[in-house]
Amino acid sequence: MALGGGNLYVVDRFSQTLVAMDAATGRTLWQYHDPSPAKSHDMYWYVADDTSVYIGYDNTVRAFTAK
Repeated sequence: MALGGGNLYVVDRFSQTLVAMDAATGRTLWQYHDPSPAKSHDMYWYVADDTSVYIGYDNTVRAFTAK
């Protein structure tokens, strides 16, 4: 999990989905499903601040605007 900008970011590694939730209410704000085939997505690295959230796995890094 990562916390930034009042949002909580969680990865569901089974569905390969990054979920952004409002930290105060738990309401889902948005989701991103990675369409790439699952490889060894057992280990995710992610970090967030007030403006961005970054997720890394295998040899991939993705960046999102925190909203």
